[in-house]
Amino acid sequence: CMWSVIFAPIDGVFETPYQSSPLDLQTDSFSIVRSKLIRARLSEIEKGRASDLISLADDRERPRQTWVIGVRWDDYSKKELLEIVECLGGHAVATICRMFSEEFEHRTGGIPDLCLWKPDESEIMFVEVKGMNQRP
Repeated sequence: CMWSVIFAPIDGVFETPYQSSPLDLQTDSFSIVRSKLIRARLSEIEKGRASDLISLADDRERPRQTWVIGVRWDDYSKKELLEIVECLGGHAVATICRMFSEEFEHRTGGIPDLCLWKPDESEIMFVEVKGMNQRP
């Protein structure tokens, strides 16, 4: 959903074409410099355009297997991503994108182990799996 925001042509954040993320992604300046872009994109997502945005990026980048932070092409198919986004809804997807945009470095740890969803019922659940010797 945020591909064009992450890869916006901001001076000094891409030194080589081989970077998987902009140099400022894990800093406060990421959301400050891109605030207008972020607000506009979050508005689109809130209005239900997340599926369109994912489809565009997926169709363009999946065939190339573009290496980018936070994306693993083998984890979810395009169909699965679209089902997940539909189950979450625009407000939830926008909230998740906002949190990652503002505090990426603090929000990437502790993500649940499983994402379970029922597209026919628009239900989704995130599950943390603990072993016998782990504490919640």
